[in-house]
Amino acid sequence: MGRIESGKGFVNRWECDENDHMNVQFYWTKFQAAALHFRLQTGLEELPEDARTSRHIRYHSEVGAATPLAVQSFVTLDISYPFAIIHEMRDAISNRLSATLIDRYDLSDMEHWAGLAYPYRAPLTTEAAPRSFSPVPVSRDDAEQTRHSPKAVTSYRGQVSPDQCDQNGRALDSYIIHCATDGASHAWEAAGLTTDWLNENNLGRVAVEMKLSRLAPLQAHDPVHLVSVTTSAANRTFSFRHHLINTRSGALSAVVDVTGLAMDLGARKAVIWPKEIRARLDEAIG
Repeated sequence: MGRIESGKGFVNRWECDENDHMNVQFYWTKFQAAALHFRLQTGLEELPEDARTSRHIRYHSEVGAATPLAVQSFVTLDISYPFAIIHEMRDAISNRLSATLIDRYDLSDMEHWAGLAYPYRAPLTTEAAPRSFSPVPVSRDDAEQTRHSPKAVTSYRGQVSPDQCDQNGRALDSYIIHCATDGASHAWEAAGLTTDWLNENNLGRVAVEMKLSRLAPLQAHDPVHLVSVTTSAANRTFSFRHHLINTRSGALSAVVDVTGLAMDLGARKAVIWPKEIRARLDEAIG
């Protein structure tokens, strides 16, 4: 059987950002729903939530307002992912691949879950496989080290809203990504990619890959803030890490690793960093 349909939806205009395409946080909202429907259809609805250790998404092509979307999902058992559910989002008319997401689970009773998932298995695809980040969830020690980098900056402050939590009052992944998208412009500024430079060159901020690693639960009404730091740079891309912190307790709740690029808003293509911009990125790496 392999892949099964798990999601159907539509891109609303209010879900689009300043680049006239769907904002990344709404990919996560739609994938959340698809993940639930897949588990309900396959007998995997009892997969323990705390066993899901990371979510890894790649954005393959833009989708704009009024685009109908469809999601197919399957299970893969791979050396990099002992148990993972893969979700593929496509334009429902053209069948063009828009995004892929990997839900990684670290399970103690592997034989039980692998048996239930057998009819829905398919190989890990090259489109879904990570490019920028390791498939292994970020460790707390690693995250604490980057959190305290001298080049890290506070990029967001907010509070967990009850309508962005699950039935148990636990913050949804889409809320964490909401914090990351709101903090992104500050992270870009800290990396030397200023709003003035982007506007002067008709460029937009674009994420092409993200990995969410959850380290501690967040509950409704918890105050939170993000600490962000640039981690690497290449000719057309750079990567940075958001650390989501419970402001009251000081606990590190989640890490969002992001790879971004600057897109020419006319040509809709990535640009190569000018020499002076690349120098700023290298200087910002913490």
